[in-house]
Amino acid sequence: MTPIQSKIQYFNNRFSSKEWSGPAWYRIVADENGFPKSFILEHFHPLDLGHGTATEWEAKDLAKVLKQTYEKHPKLKSCYMGLIHSHHSMGAFFSGTDTSTLEDMAPDKGFYCSLVVATKKEPFAFAFAYKDQYGKAQVYEV
Repeated sequence: MTPIQSKIQYFNNRFSSKEWSGPAWYRIVADENGFPKSFILEHFHPLDLGHGTATEWEAKDLAKVLKQTYEKHPKLKSCYMGLIHSHHSMGAFFSGTDTSTLEDMAPDKGFYCSLVVATKKEPFAFAFAYKDQYGKAQVYEV
């Protein structure tokens, strides 16, 4: 088990009936056209311990940890920032809210990634978003 997997397992076990969330940094391996072939979760920082059905955090919460995170992990500056959050025992899936977040956060250049983790049923779900040449958000669940 990798250190990232151990950290996810810790949070899922420690907060098995509450959702948690925070920013996550992903490295992308792209094909010759720049489209992602694979994603590697490099780091995440839980910012919110919600309740049984929701978790959220604000940009000001991220601002408080961003400088320190980049000082401690400078390689993250070359990664894409996205999201990680739990669905605890409900199973991992993309709810309407999760899909809307992906659409809202889709960047004009690059990608926005989201990983949902859970303790029961499906253990994870992953999707990424970007804006196409017409400025329309595209969401791919993989």
